[in-house]
Amino acid sequence: MDILIENLPDYEVAYIRHIGSYFEPSNHWGKLGEWAAKNGLFPPTQNYIGMSLDNPEFVAAESCRHDACITVPEDFKKEEHSDVQFKKIAGGLYALYHFYDTPDKLVNAYQAVFGDWLPQSDYVADDKISLEFSLNNPVDDPEGKCKVDLYVPIKKQLSKDELIIEFGLAVDWVESLKDYPEKDFFEPTVKGKWSVSEIIAHLAYWDSYVLEEILPRIKQDADIKSIEFQKLNDQASEYALSGVSEVSLIDEFINGRKELVAKLNNKSDAEFFVQFKINGEEIDPYAGSPFSIYSYISSFIWHDHHHKNQIVEFFNSKYAQDYQVK
Repeated sequence: MDILIENLPDYEVAYIRHIGSYFEPSNHWGKLGEWAAKNGLFPPTQNYIGMSLDNPEFVAAESCRHDACITVPEDFKKEEHSDVQFKKIAGGLYALYHFYDTPDKLVNAYQAVFGDWLPQSDYVADDKISLEFSLNNPVDDPEGKCKVDLYVPIKKQLSKDELIIEFGLAVDWVESLKDYPEKDFFEPTVKGKWSVSEIIAHLAYWDSYVLEEILPRIKQDADIKSIEFQKLNDQASEYALSGVSEVSLIDEFINGRKELVAKLNNKSDAEFFVQFKINGEEIDPYAGSPFSIYSYISSFIWHDHHHKNQIVEFFNSKYAQDYQVK
């Protein structure tokens, strides 16, 4: 497949969020288009960008988030607009795939990039969100097709030792959460979403599950039956709200992550790249490559950063620069 490697700049965008299945009708694009036209924001000077924030293989369909975005000029007076939200999209290295087909086929483009191209490349998925630059309105297309430049965030593949070091970095930023007031630790980061305590319990429970249930079963061509993700997530959430203290929960995560890192350091290079299956699937949907300890931990690094960003946004909204997550 034809893939280009490009460096994108940062973008300041206005956006409207839809929460629900990516495949159900939604009017958030229409609302954004009306707002953009009212404010004189038109392509090609400005870009429409879609952002699918959750992987439906790991997040329930009704909880999946999608942002319809349009870039805004640097001098745009954001404080005058309360009917949209604003954020910065981080630039960097991206793999570009030109897509032209009906909207329902866009999922196939993701599968092609992550499942076919990425495993054969010298890159791995980065922890940023893929960007869907919308270049037309499928309603105006004779065949109802959409033209999208799909940008998938990538980075150069790390060595085994570099990967383990990066996986261990979560210990520092989770430790830094002890500096925050405990009352905030149990407040939802966003209405209807997990609290910081539930996120940390979620990370700790998955570390424990990998340590106790996944690593011991890994061998060449093994087909490992994994727990249903929602079941484990619910267990973690229940524990986080059971009365355990902020400090105890953080310490449990730190001790578990350190133990998991120690186990990984004891794995040989050969063991680290043995290929296996999870629930009959050969390709890790997060890492975009065949399941191995390397790909599995790569996907959890992405997972760490995803939840770290949620926590950073939460505390920044409350305290700005008064506190800093490492």
